[in-house]
Amino acid sequence: ASAAQWVGQAPNLEKIENRIWFSLRQGSHTCRSLQAAWTAHGPDDLTFEECERLEEEETPYIRDALLKERAQHWRAQLNAEAV
Repeated sequence: ASAAQWVGQAPNLEKIENRIWFSLRQGSHTCRSLQAAWTAHGPDDLTFEECERLEEEETPYIRDALLKERAQHWRAQLNAEAV
């Protein structure tokens, strides 16, 4: 198994999880290292976890800026790649 980690951000976790798993199953995920881990180890060795949930923001601009900032924080904290 791989100890690699990937961190991204999305306004809707359920939708993004479905999209990620779908693209991995198709062999078409744009993050090459994540696709390689999926191909090498299979879906049973990968987990999808929430690092942090933000409060609802009034504007999409503020929400998107906060999502980006927190994703950068978690990538640094976990030594993870962007996805």
